[in-house]
Amino acid sequence: MSHQILPEHIRASLAQYPEHQECTCLSCGYSGLMGVYKEEDKISWTKSIAIFSVIIGLLALYDFMQEMKGQSKLPWWVIPLVGLGIGAYTSRKRIYLACPNCNAVLKMK
Repeated sequence: MSHQILPEHIRASLAQYPEHQECTCLSCGYSGLMGVYKEEDKISWTKSIAIFSVIIGLLALYDFMQEMKGQSKLPWWVIPLVGLGIGAYTSRKRIYLACPNCNAVLKMK
């Protein structure tokens, strides 16, 4: 396996960032390490509270309707499980990378 030595301007650009990820720049064609320019939450804290409230409200309404029909209630662990699922989903980050060759900013999923 041969190791390629990166040009000085790319090494200098990468040195600005404490974190790096592999990616290919569609602007200039560079493929390799890129600096993590910025990370941000995919969903804001207020949106995640709203999503949690709506889902819990719907579960409570469903449980109430089932109770009125005389059927069994939802198990006690459903609400904490839904809360953990929403928390895991909303804690994901959107990552922006900086190409060390052309300085383009790339948004990762």
